[in-house]
Amino acid sequence: MAKMKQKRMLAKFLGFLALLIIAAGVYHGYHIYRFMADIRQADPQEFEEEQVEPKETPAYHRTNILLLGIDARTPNERSRTDTIMLLSLDEATRDVSLLSIPRDSRVNIPGRGLDKINHAHAFGGVALTVETVEAFLGVPVHYYARINFEGFAEIIDILGGVTIEVENIVAANTPELKAGKQRLNGEQALAYVRNRSDSDIGRAKRQQKLIKTVAKESYQLSTILKVPQLLENLGNNLRTNMPLTDMVKVANLFISVDIDAIAQGVIPLACAKGTVNEYFQIGICIFNCLF
Repeated sequence: MAKMKQKRMLAKFLGFLALLIIAAGVYHGYHIYRFMADIRQADPQEFEEEQVEPKETPAYHRTNILLLGIDARTPNERSRTDTIMLLSLDEATRDVSLLSIPRDSRVNIPGRGLDKINHAHAFGGVALTVETVEAFLGVPVHYYARINFEGFAEIIDILGGVTIEVENIVAANTPELKAGKQRLNGEQALAYVRNRSDSDIGRAKRQQKLIKTVAKESYQLSTILKVPQLLENLGNNLRTNMPLTDMVKVANLFISVDIDAIAQGVIPLACAKGTVNEYFQIGICIFNCLF
């Protein structure tokens, strides 16, 4: 009799556990569905003809993702890009590279002539920015991911902050920061990556440093509980043309690689002193060395 009672209790417990697992799956599935719908929805900043279609990536070839950071204060604002990076991944070799293009780099913007590269987004949104970067570096951009800085700061707050070694020159010119290793909240982290007391090159390097640190610190079990919040935030602030299948591939690749071993570089602003052709050649040289 006692054994039968124990079996019934075990069956009830297993049934309850199964319901919890199903409920959790439905809950997270709903958030993922909403997330995918939000990040790929028609963006007020982009006219219909400017939507960027993903490019096919050959098997065992690099996938290039253009990462853009903007500071749009209203949904319809055609803002300039404060952050422009090209993330390049090779699924076969597990190589990952990150190249920053300083926002003040003067390049040839199609249809606009020689201008600062961060103006491309203000002129023609993501579509013109992608076209400009492709022409400058001579490589295809398969996908893009654009995030609002306000949303990026909120992500850091959701994760509980990020530990960064703040350089003396940055601390001296940023009241909310002090020199040395410290835990930064979202607002402080944003102030850190936007500071260019030393140079635009220095700011680009700090942006890379913060992104790599956030990537490393997000690989924790505690992050799982924060997934719904993260998805909601990204749904409000991230726009991309990357399908879910490739998002999963990229995530799996990052889990398996040493974040500190990612090759990284910054296009020098010395490019701005030459002709359009010289910008192109310098960009290609640096890109080939890294990628």
